[in-house]
Amino acid sequence: MHHLVTPEKVVIYDEKRWSLLKKLRNRAIMILELLLQVGIKGILYGSIARGDVREGSDVDVVVLRPTLPSLIE
Repeated sequence: MHHLVTPEKVVIYDEKRWSLLKKLRNRAIMILELLLQVGIKGILYGSIARGDVREGSDVDVVVLRPTLPSLIE
């Protein structure tokens, strides 16, 4: 059986992880603002939204309406 909701997770942040979270959130803000400039609303999800980033985390953004790929690239 698979659960849709995961249990709470405790994440301990050292200075390196705080720095990574800040860097990735700033990148996410930039991406979301660029999308808004062309009239596209993006929603952040994944490790950055949850706050449990690690090395190798990427920026996950979903667009909920049909959009030409050329507008996003």
